[in-house]
Amino acid sequence: MEVFQRDLNQAYTTGQLQYDNESILRYIDYAITEKEMPMTAASAFWLDYLRDCKIDQPLPLPCDRHRISDQYRTGRGTRTTFNFGQDLSRAFLTHASTNNTIPEHLALASYFVFLFKLTNGEKDLCIGINTDGRCKTELVSVIGMFANAIPLRCQLNPSWSFARVIEEVHQMAVDTSTYSYFPLQRILAQHPLVSKPAFLDTSFQFYATSTQSTVKEVVLGGASLCLVPYSIQIGPDEIPHQLCSMRSLCAGGDTVSSKLVERIKTIVNSDCLIWNAYGPAETTIFSTCHRINQTDLKSMIPIGRPLPNYRCLIHDEFEQPVFVGQAGELLIGGVGVFVGYLNRDDLTSKVLVEVNGFKYYWTGDLVRMDSSGLIFYVGRKDNQVKIHGQRIEIGEIERCLLDSHISGCVAVKYGDDHLVAYVQGSDISEEDLRTHCRARLPPFMIPSIFVVLNNLPLNANGKVDRKRLPSPDFYSLGDSIGNIYNSPSTEMEERVHGLWCEILKVPEKKISTTATFFTIGGHSLLFIKLYHLYQSLFSFDSRSLTITPFLQQATIVEHAKLLEGIRHADKQLKAWQSLHITEGIASFPQERIYLDEQVRFSNRTVVYNEFKAFTITTGSLSVEHRSSFRTFFDDFCIAYNADKPLEIGNNSLQYIDYSTHERLVDMTKSGDFWRAELDGYNFEKHLSLPVDRCRSKTDQRSSAAYSARFSLNSDLSKSFLAYASSHNVTPFQLGLATFYVLLFKLSNGEIDLCISCVDANRYRPEIEDFVGMFIATLPYRVQIDPSRSFDHLVEQVRDKCLSILEHTHYPLQRILADSHKQQVNINFLDISFDFVNFLPAASQLNCDGAIMEPLVPDQWNETAKFDFMLTFQYDTFLEDKTISCFLVCSRDLYNEATVVKIARRFEYLLFQVFSPTYAKNGNNRSEVPLTRLTLILQEEAAEIEMMNF
Repeated sequence: MEVFQRDLNQAYTTGQLQYDNESILRYIDYAITEKEMPMTAASAFWLDYLRDCKIDQPLPLPCDRHRISDQYRTGRGTRTTFNFGQDLSRAFLTHASTNNTIPEHLALASYFVFLFKLTNGEKDLCIGINTDGRCKTELVSVIGMFANAIPLRCQLNPSWSFARVIEEVHQMAVDTSTYSYFPLQRILAQHPLVSKPAFLDTSFQFYATSTQSTVKEVVLGGASLCLVPYSIQIGPDEIPHQLCSMRSLCAGGDTVSSKLVERIKTIVNSDCLIWNAYGPAETTIFSTCHRINQTDLKSMIPIGRPLPNYRCLIHDEFEQPVFVGQAGELLIGGVGVFVGYLNRDDLTSKVLVEVNGFKYYWTGDLVRMDSSGLIFYVGRKDNQVKIHGQRIEIGEIERCLLDSHISGCVAVKYGDDHLVAYVQGSDISEEDLRTHCRARLPPFMIPSIFVVLNNLPLNANGKVDRKRLPSPDFYSLGDSIGNIYNSPSTEMEERVHGLWCEILKVPEKKISTTATFFTIGGHSLLFIKLYHLYQSLFSFDSRSLTITPFLQQATIVEHAKLLEGIRHADKQLKAWQSLHITEGIASFPQERIYLDEQVRFSNRTVVYNEFKAFTITTGSLSVEHRSSFRTFFDDFCIAYNADKPLEIGNNSLQYIDYSTHERLVDMTKSGDFWRAELDGYNFEKHLSLPVDRCRSKTDQRSSAAYSARFSLNSDLSKSFLAYASSHNVTPFQLGLATFYVLLFKLSNGEIDLCISCVDANRYRPEIEDFVGMFIATLPYRVQIDPSRSFDHLVEQVRDKCLSILEHTHYPLQRILADSHKQQVNINFLDISFDFVNFLPAASQLNCDGAIMEPLVPDQWNETAKFDFMLTFQYDTFLEDKTISCFLVCSRDLYNEATVVKIARRFEYLLFQVFSPTYAKNGNNRSEVPLTRLTLILQEEAAEIEMMNF
């Protein structure tokens, strides 16, 4: 039938049937050729296969009457049918898949077991089965009679399990199919004493049908139409009234817009059902479907829910399920999932994955699911570009533009620095489009230029031909980062501009003087380095001009004005000089970690001796880079390239000099600051966190830890960074604010929160590029107002961090001594927060051809210096541009399950704060009080709703 349909379609569409009498094999040719086929092996197989089989004895089936020996069959019969139902069908197909067999063989095994029971335990079962008989590839396209009937024999052992039966039947079916071309009459001829083969009385057939067709068809007389949305181009010369009898229209293969559906509704009958179908070819065309209603036209049209026998999962980049409303990659499982790509096992292994025993296909499509279970298409995972270090979803920009009064658009990345939006329409103002985007998109996602066209160029498939898009005109657009380029106008602005280019590793004429430091790739560590550079070049100290105004006024123009004001300042920074000493007292940071290790931890535990691995056997040096590593690498490369020891001058400042100089620093002002900061604080009241056991006041810490890790997806990471940029806070400050909310919720509403944070503490220009221990552990105290919003808390945390920044050099041991406290059993030392920014420095190192690349640790260091520590990790040069979170808790207090559950609660908290979808549901960060945020997971909330009290 398939051959006939193919030929009919060819004759119908072309008006003729291509047929070559000289080369095409005909059925009569087959009839002659088969007589000459060698069948010795087949004959031997069937003779051995049916040895000792009583093929003339019928199976003792329970019948109502008997047929006499010479009576012919009437050909009439009675049929009964039943349906497995959805659940049993799914279980049947799953069982076939897990037992590495096909549904036909599973059904055949079930049939043999059924006959075994029906015949009261007959072990030697022989039945008949029909085969297609097309044993040669040449016969596939020939119309004719090839069917053959062969016996299938199964010798059951009652002690076998059903899995063993499946295995035996599968092997039997494979063996017999090899010689299924051997004619039935020859099989019977091998048994001359058998006059009536009884196995032909009992038969088995398995029909596998599919409603899918690989040929584009028009069904004459039908009333259904299935097509790709882009192909619906209804012109004025067409006759729309011919579609009035349409009862159902299914659109698939591309996104369906509300405008298109509204236009179709004006042409078709009011009773016509319009469906949006979705599914890649790898899952057998359609996998989800949704009937479009009037409500859908007011927003985004969903792709629906899974079809019967299909399953859908939505996972993030780390193969973890996402929350409701959160975007993630769609996985499709079920009966339609393909086996793999032909001869491309490498590609197959990348797209097929097993989840909970089921096979799923990674679609590469980003989707989200609402609370009712409807799936919405977001865009392609690979349709992302990176501009200035930010990963941008092109589809999000296009959807934003389509919300305005335009008929079509496409956004593309042009060069390394620009986004260009091509818009189809007339009477469209570029300024209106830019204003529209500014109200809905983060600044880094707004296109640099808009190109308005009467019509977008299309290819033969009706899709936008990006190769034919005209080149944009950048003549009037400044070649700048973050803004229209404003060049320096004064000598001071020129100097500051040069320092910014040096710090940010950006070429000249790439930074506008009105661009904010944190919106063009800067972060807190680079800003501190810039401030120290200012101190060194313009000779001032923090008493003359603190870092705070530089952070609050973070443009080149504003920095130039600040530096102009202190050009003639009286107080100048006196540089530290080498003291030429060989022995000296330990520095404050060294003293602190020694006391910490001796007092808080067992003397058998070496907590602060952290080992780093260097892999150099393969020709490259891989390291995890932090502040001192950059200096080490610079010196290492100089010595490596010169092939001689590094020359160090006699007057060079050494770490031992620093440990002496710091004790001569006047710290009166800083001491007053910390005493005021901790005034009235209860050092001995520990937060009531959900611990699994308690530690006595005299117990020392073991440093053993449990850890949990999760990563924010691209959308959430992007929203996090966009929030930090728009609110003029650093990622550290924003992450710290979220941590305070977590502690507020975990401690059942504790509002006076004090924790430890680690500071680089390189507060002098001389120690900025110094190898040594400078890190300070400091208390960060915030008093939360639960009735205020998250935005207010962020401002509070930002002001707190800026005030502390001037006093990081004041050692922890003095802070505690001023409060008459010892380093043991101090509550803020139980909890710690850190935000790790991986710098791009190491990626630029080249030592005589040996490239040094950054290595991000696969597993976080599971040493518990604190009872409860949260670390954010952000690498600006990673492709996925995501932020990771690590929660490390002491095994002395927490079980692993508790740590994992807390991490999940924090992940959900971040989703509430930063998810754009969550914000659209009336949850405004600037208005919603902190009490409205919750740590109750959605599955827990569902269980609570179902409980009867």
